[in-house]
Amino acid sequence: MEKQKRSTDTLKKWVEFGDAVCNPMDEIIGYLPQRSMSEEFLFRAARSIETVLQDELFVPPCGAALVPARFIVFLNPIDNQSWRGAKRTALQQLLCDITFKRASEMCKPASLSVERIGVTLEEDCNLTQPGICRAVAVWKADSEKAFAASVVAVQKSATNNFTARTLLD
Repeated sequence: MEKQKRSTDTLKKWVEFGDAVCNPMDEIIGYLPQRSMSEEFLFRAARSIETVLQDELFVPPCGAALVPARFIVFLNPIDNQSWRGAKRTALQQLLCDITFKRASEMCKPASLSVERIGVTLEEDCNLTQPGICRAVAVWKADSEKAFAASVVAVQKSATNNFTARTLLD
């Protein structure tokens, strides 16, 4: 009861005198549970994807909304090292689910042009500050070329007789 009264008093002061006296958000933030570093990183990565998604989303007057089929989230070397194994897989899956859900919400009432949206994590040595990430959209044609190139590289390393021309023709 006492906390509620203090919050109400703080809000009244803010309305009457403005930001110079107090900011009610400081008190409200104090009541919220603190996020872990992993949760903070998840939110930062999701926000960076959403920013790109807002720029890339195209909803035509009729038909399905066009969205990138895949996003690449670039991590700095330190974060790339800490997001390994099951933790990395879980982050990628969560980002896929969040991105698809957010894209569906953004394009309502239209449907999406893709059945799923992929997210991959890659290292970018140009990002030097920990916790900072950068997202890039990959449209379907781009991702098909990249997928074909990666399949060629894997198969070529597996068998020396494999030629890249057979897959790309």
